[in-house]
Amino acid sequence: MIAAGFALTVLWASNVCSKVCTVVDEISPGQTEAAKAMGYSRNQILRYIIMPQAVPEIMRIFEEEVIAHINATSLVGMISAVDLQKVIDILTQKTNEPAMPIIIASAMYLLLGFLLSSLVTMIGKKCTVRNRSAEKILSDVRKGVLG
Repeated sequence: MIAAGFALTVLWASNVCSKVCTVVDEISPGQTEAAKAMGYSRNQILRYIIMPQAVPEIMRIFEEEVIAHINATSLVGMISAVDLQKVIDILTQKTNEPAMPIIIASAMYLLLGFLLSSLVTMIGKKCTVRNRSAEKILSDVRKGVLG
C-alpha cells in the first residue's frame, strides 16, 4: 500500500510539473524580452513578470490535482486495505447498520477534499495580481528595476 501511494504521488508530481511548465510557456515571450530590455535579471523576470501571471492558473490546476490525488489514494486504500474492511465489519456488527461506516468514511473524504480545496482557493486569491492595488504592483516593479 505504501508503494502504491508513493507511485501515485510520483505520477501526480510529474503531471503537475508538466502542467505548470505549460502554463509558464504560454506567457508571451515578448514580455520577457521587454523585461530584458528594461534591465531585469532572470530572477526578476520570473518574480515580477512570469509568476504573477502564472500563479492563478497554477493554483487552479493544483487544486484540481490535489482533489484527484486524494480520490486516487483513497481508492488505493479501499482496494488493498483488508484492515479497513475489517473495521467496517466490526462497526457494522456493533451498530447493526451496514451503510453507516461507509457513509462516515465517505463524509470524511468529502470534508478533507472541501477543506483542501478551500485552502488552495484562498492561497490562489492572495497570489492573484488582480487583487493587488496598482500602487503595490508599481512599487514591486520599481524595486525590481532599482533594487
